[in-house]
Amino acid sequence: MGEIFGPLASSGGAPSPALLQSTYDALLAQLRGEQADLEALTPPADLQEDWDALVAAHADAVEVVEEQGLGYFDDQSNPFASVEAMATEMGFEACGSGQG
Repeated sequence: MGEIFGPLASSGGAPSPALLQSTYDALLAQLRGEQADLEALTPPADLQEDWDALVAAHADAVEVVEEQGLGYFDDQSNPFASVEAMATEMGFEACGSGQG
C-alpha cells in the first residue's frame, strides 16, 4: 500500500483535496480488488468456516471505508483490525501484520 499512500506522506504539508481524492480512489480500488481476490479463493475444507468469516469481515471493513469517504483519513480507528486478527489466528503472517 506504500504506492497508494506514498504521495500523501511526501506531500510536505496538508494534502490538497485532489490528492486526498486520488489516494482514496486508489485505496478503494485496491480494497475492492482484494475483496474479489479473497472471494475467488477456495480454502481447505477444514478452514472454510474461518475463511468465510474472514472474507465477510473484510467486506464489512471495505464497506466502512466506502461509507466514510474522505473522512476515512481523519478516523484513527482501523476498520481492518478484526480482519488482521483473524488472519493472524489463521496463520497468515503478512495479512495479520498489516503488511500484506
